Amino acid sequence: MNDLYVWFPDSRKETISIRCFFIMRLMSFCQVDFNLKYVMLPERDLNSLEVEAKEIPILKNEDDHLLKIFQIIEMCKNSAIEKNIKITFEKESFAHQIFFQWATTNLLGLYVGLLYGDKDIRDRVYKDYRNTRKDLKEEDLDKISESMLQWSIHNDDISLDPKNKKKYISDLIENFDAHLEKSEFWFGKTISICDFALFSFCYMLYNRQFIYFHDQIEARESLFNWMKRLDTISRHDLSKLKIGA
Repeated sequence: MNDLYVWFPDSRKETISIRCFFIMRLMSFCQVDFNLKYVMLPERDLNSLEVEAKEIPILKNEDDHLLKIFQIIEMCKNSAIEKNIKITFEKESFAHQIFFQWATTNLLGLYVGLLYGDKDIRDRVYKDYRNTRKDLKEEDLDKISESMLQWSIHNDDISLDPKNKKKYISDLIENFDAHLEKSEFWFGKTISICDFALFSFCYMLYNRQFIYFHDQIEARESLFNWMKRLDTISRHDLSKLKIGA
């Protein structure tokens, strides 16, 4: 069995990490079996693997080889081909590559920066973490925040004024909905890895900690129905929040 190391869950999501969520849902859809290994404190929980927190998610396969995120994606691609699962991967076209890169870098940085960079949101998130994991200490939360913000600093859109992030995300939600009015999936009738990358971003926003985005997403019929489809076909045994439930 493949051991998949991911950041720990909170009260509503199977992992606090958008990257880990993306990989878990992609693997589930592509029917790649995995055994979850939750990471709370990297220096403790990753000690035997000798990898850094920024490399999570990490997969240790049955041969004890460590696979990083793009190697895991390749494993998913091979499984999809072997099992005749219809899905398009990012290398199929230039448009797929550009969209996938944007969704897994800029959107990731945007989400993480908002989550840990906004004190009001961060306080609510920390409270939820402590309620979920009673053994978490304040200094542990600061370490987690630092690890996550590394991705925000590295991937965030440097041209975007931090004060306008909420409006920018609201505009994105409107645009996503408008695009999906005409399309079952982002690039037409066939699901692609880009759908899972974008779904991960939208799923993380569909959270009561982001009440303004939660309500906005529910009010956008095309986007919301697309999210329900993605959620239904990619759920696994440890999935939590169900879209539309």
